[in-house]
Amino acid sequence: TPDGKPAVRDARGALVPIEPYQRIIAGSITSTEIIHELIENDRIVAYSAYADPGGPWKYAHKPQVEQIADVERILSLKPDVVFYNGPIPAEPLARLRENGVQTFDLGRMLGLESYLDEVEVILTVLGATERYDAYRYTVERRAQSIVCKDIATPAEAMYVGIIASTIFGGTQGTSY
Repeated sequence: TPDGKPAVRDARGALVPIEPYQRIIAGSITSTEIIHELIENDRIVAYSAYADPGGPWKYAHKPQVEQIADVERILSLKPDVVFYNGPIPAEPLARLRENGVQTFDLGRMLGLESYLDEVEVILTVLGATERYDAYRYTVERRAQSIVCKDIATPAEAMYVGIIASTIFGGTQGTSY
């Protein structure tokens, strides 16, 4: 940063200081999963309302944030930093920063590689990089365990995904 503090540049190009933030909002699905798994519970102020729709009980003890653009709701929770995946209009982000809240755009989620990049960035911003290697190893092992190698033909493959509360699926010949 201009005052010499170490910082990380987010997907929008903003510099966010590296600090052991104590009041964190995980404002996206992936940041919720990462922060819930790797950061102490007492440092977490709120989670994304869209996280883990199959098991919201997991986050039931914390407030939920539906939209990062809901500045008043976020400010009422008094966070130090908010992680999110864009696109979010610049005006609400500027209002949060004017009120002393750091915002960090994690960028687009593009699969396992970008997920692990998000993990590393979040842990770096929060000053907890020592947790990265073990978690990366765990995630990579999980991914290897579900790799489907026994499908004889692609016609036997099926994709199922959950976005918010809707199940999507497809197979050969579909958009998925």
